Amino acid sequence: MNKLKRTFFSPFGIIILIIFLIIGGYMLKQKNTKDEYIEAVKETQELVSNYIIENFEGIKTIEWNGWSTPKGGGPFAINSSMTVNDYEDEDNGKVQLSYIVGHEYIEAYTDACLLVSPSLEDIEDADLMQKEFRHQGVKKSTVGSPNAKIKYN
Repeated sequence: MNKLKRTFFSPFGIIILIIFLIIGGYMLKQKNTKDEYIEAVKETQELVSNYIIENFEGIKTIEWNGWSTPKGGGPFAINSSMTVNDYEDEDNGKVQLSYIVGHEYIEAYTDACLLVSPSLEDIEDADLMQKEFRHQGVKKSTVGSPNAKIKYN
């Protein structure tokens, strides 16, 4: 027992203990940061989903496709993307609307993505996605889409 005490309290034992504490602290910080990211993504996805189903009729599905932290985006930059009504185009497949987590322009961005701009209404190739949504019956409305299915990632 005396030998164990000497080993543990020796300079080598103290260095090992410090290394374990540093690694444990780093791992705890990483877990807490990931938890903060997950909570921020969840909150943004719920805000966007609620805005869409409360303010647009003709929405059948909203599918969230995950989230990422872009390189060079700052300490808390997170992007999350979704697909509405399984919309696909010929060139890109499923079209995703991307949101910056915690961004204050959720309403303006969503409106721009889902509604045809009147100035582009008659231009043939402009706003193909918005025109397709209009053909599906998607429009801004106080009725909303209370039966829309939302799939979170």
